[in-house]
Amino acid sequence: MVSTSQTDTLKFTSGIRAIFQDRNGNYWFGSHNEGVSYYNGKSFEYFTTNEGLSDNQIRSIQEDKNGKIWFGTGKGVSVYDKGKVTTYSSNFNNPRYEWNDTSGDLWFSAGEEDGINRFDGINMNYLIFPKPKNKNPDNSYGVTDISKDKDGKIWIATYSALFNYDEKKTTIFDHNNLKLKENDVLHIRSVFADSKGRIWIGNNGIGVLLMEGNSIINFSEKNNLIHPTSTRRGDKSQLRHT
Repeated sequence: MVSTSQTDTLKFTSGIRAIFQDRNGNYWFGSHNEGVSYYNGKSFEYFTTNEGLSDNQIRSIQEDKNGKIWFGTGKGVSVYDKGKVTTYSSNFNNPRYEWNDTSGDLWFSAGEEDGINRFDGINMNYLIFPKPKNKNPDNSYGVTDISKDKDGKIWIATYSALFNYDEKKTTIFDHNNLKLKENDVLHIRSVFADSKGRIWIGNNGIGVLLMEGNSIINFSEKNNLIHPTSTRRGDKSQLRHT
């Protein structure tokens, strides 16, 4: 049984990286480097690597069909079930190139590796991304976010491209087919598939891209949400004097 402390208010000071509400209405908060907090409507409970988490940096939280709570961390994947924390490691020495050879609805970041983890109920399978050909070999395809659309397709955000997997093939959306300007730097940090089938792509610097059918627009630019002095490189904008 995991032994945790309790407080009346959330005590994290390092920032929140993930928030999830489970099927029972309880909230789970993943911190930047202080582990996980569980809120049942009355108090906050905490657990860290001391209670079995693989790392105290929590990047994603999700729930499986059996009510187990899964955490994608900075160093692997952990699962919470009936007061016990178990950690799963990825088999990076045996990567899979054929995605259709694996099954499972749970997807996790593989850190800075150029691929993604898929859990089949027993093993954590490492799947390699089909990288764009003849592109910069220094581009990073480390996963930053994952979202499932209303048709069951998986959208996987990486720093240098967006990947879509429909259980048959993997499609790549990079600088060219996202219709970016020549000087725009693609640096994807989030993706969200909404209930209407639209895909929202959050970038560090160039704003939010909106994909709707065959249409792709820079939503931030169109709605004047990018600061006039922005370098569009993800750094701080200069202050304007009026």
